[in-house]
Amino acid sequence: MLRFVNRCVLKPYVRFNSTSVIYNNNTHEDYRLRSALEKITIKLASYPLPQTTLNDLLRFNSKVITKDTDQMILDNANDTLKDMLALTAKRIRELRSLPYICVLNANIGTIYDTYLESLQLLLKFISDIDEDIKLESIQDFTIKDTAHNVQFNKTLTQITDLHADNLEILSKGFEEIAHLRVLKDDRDFLDSHLKERILMRLICNHHVALSEQLISNEKSDLIGVVEKNLDVIEIVNRSFEFVNDMCLLKYDEKISMEIDTVILQDDIRIESHNNDHVNSSPIHFPYISSHLQYIITELLKNSARAHIENHVTKPINVTIVANKPYVCNTVGDCHVSNYLEIRIRDLGKGITPEVFDKIFQYSYTTFVANEGEAYKTLNNSGPNANVISGMGYGMPLSKIYVELFGGDINVQTYLGWGTDVYVKLTGPDMDLVT
Repeated sequence: MLRFVNRCVLKPYVRFNSTSVIYNNNTHEDYRLRSALEKITIKLASYPLPQTTLNDLLRFNSKVITKDTDQMILDNANDTLKDMLALTAKRIRELRSLPYICVLNANIGTIYDTYLESLQLLLKFISDIDEDIKLESIQDFTIKDTAHNVQFNKTLTQITDLHADNLEILSKGFEEIAHLRVLKDDRDFLDSHLKERILMRLICNHHVALSEQLISNEKSDLIGVVEKNLDVIEIVNRSFEFVNDMCLLKYDEKISMEIDTVILQDDIRIESHNNDHVNSSPIHFPYISSHLQYIITELLKNSARAHIENHVTKPINVTIVANKPYVCNTVGDCHVSNYLEIRIRDLGKGITPEVFDKIFQYSYTTFVANEGEAYKTLNNSGPNANVISGMGYGMPLSKIYVELFGGDINVQTYLGWGTDVYVKLTGPDMDLVT
C-alpha cells in the first residue's frame, strides 16, 4: 500500500481539489489513488500533534550529551518523523474539509498540492529504507542509523524549501474567495494552519541543526535553533535598522529609537538603565532569534509608519524588562533571564476604534496598493523568517509566534496620543541552558 501511494503521488496530474483528483489515465486507477490517499491521510492525521515547548527543544543540552550522540540524533529523528507525518496529514485533511469551491481556487489548490508533495517526500523516504513496509505498520517505522538520518535531513530541507514562499500564495487565495462568503470565519482555520506551518518549519530546522551540532560536538550557544544566550538588544537593533532602511526607501525619512532596560532583582529592587541603542549592555534570553526578530520587526514597522505619517519627530521607546540573571557567561555586563517583557511605545496618534477591533484579523491592512513596493516586498528579517507587509498577516502572525511557547501580546492605544504594545515571553527551565 505504501509503495502504491508513493508511486501514485509521483504521477503527473492535472488538478487536485478537496474531493477529486483528475489524472490523465483510467478511472479505476483514479479511484484506487483516492482511496489510498484517503486511508493513509486519515491514519496519519489521527496521530497526536506535537506539543512543542522550549524545554522539549532543549532536551539534548550540554548536561545530557554523552558519547552516544548517535542515539540522541536517532531519537530526535524518529520523534521529528512522527511529528511531521501527523502535521502534514492533518493539514491535508483540513484543506480537504474546506468547501469545494475554496479548493478550486488556484492558490489554495497550490497550498494543498504542496502539502501533498510534502507527504510524498516523507513516504518516499520511508519506502526507500523499508520497501516492504505496510500502511498498518508505518507508525512502527524507525530510523536506525545515522546514514538514514542524513537522508532524512535532506528530505526535511526539501520540505522547508517547498513551503518557503507559500504564505503570500495562501493570503492571495483567501483574499480571492472572501467575496464568496463560503466560510463563516476563516480565523480558526488560518490560526491552526499558520501555527502548524510554523511548527513544521521549526521541527525541521531544529532537527537538521541539532544533527549537525551533535556530530561536530563543538561548544556552541546553540541547541538546535534555540540560542541559549540570545542578545535581545541586538535583535531590537537589527530590527530597527531593517525598518529604518524600509522607511528611507518608502518615505525618504528615518525614525529614531531609544531603549530602556529594567532588571528585576530577587529582593524586589529594580535596576533601570537608559541605553543608547547602538552601545547598550546586552540582555540575554534563551529563545529562537528568527521568531523574536519577526515579532519585533512587525511591531516596529507599525510604530515607524505611525510616526512618519503623523510627522512625529520624537523617538519610539522600547523598554526591555527581564528578571535577575541566573548566569553570566559572556564577556561584559550581561543578563541571562528566563522571563522577558518588551514594551514598544510610539506617539503616532493612536489607533481609531474601528481599526483597533481588526488589528488581529487576517487580511486586514491599512496598506494602499498604489503606494509602491517598498512595504509590500517580501524580505527576510532573519533565517527562515518572512516579513510581509501589506498582506494583513503581520499582527496575527506575530500573535501566533508570541503564543507558540506560552507568551502573551497586549495592545493598548490612546487615540490622539499613541500606542503601547506589550510582549511577554517565558523562557525554558534555566537548568537546561546553564
